[in-house]
Amino acid sequence: MKLVLKQKAFKLFDTFTVTDEKGNELFTAKGRFSVSRRIDLFDSTGECVGSIREKLIDLLPHYRIYENDELIGDIVKDISVLRDRFSFTFSRWAVTADLVKFSYRILDGRTSVAKIDRRAVRLIHPVYDIELEDPKDAVRVILAFLAIIAMDEDRKKKDSSEVRIKR
Repeated sequence: MKLVLKQKAFKLFDTFTVTDEKGNELFTAKGRFSVSRRIDLFDSTGECVGSIREKLIDLLPHYRIYENDELIGDIVKDISVLRDRFSFTFSRWAVTADLVKFSYRILDGRTSVAKIDRRAVRLIHPVYDIELEDPKDAVRVILAFLAIIAMDEDRKKKDSSEVRIKR
């Protein structure tokens, strides 16, 4: 199953759409105002099917993943020298990114769960192609990837604020 995740431009909070190959909207993800970062995922009928919520007190970037308001586990950024790597507490999944963060792989042991590639043509609000091995994993893969995008955006904001302070 192939999906396309697009970040909507010029929104106050994170807003994403997920479509199938034909352009039919399957999911919408919307950021909400709260103490920590939170993004809710809605299906095409407007029902909330999951969310990610930042865990503030932790040494490493850490998000909690909820499916239908039930905590299913966490995604944590692992300590890694060359490439970003993330692990899950609710499964044996692991995510690795290439050096420039244009390609991600979600693996369950050695079995592929999803392949996510960023389209190079849009740099400000990127578009990602998601290829799922099993359609039943769609919600969890989307939630996990939204958490990864959020962690990367948090790191970019932190890096830019450190540059301003040093000047």
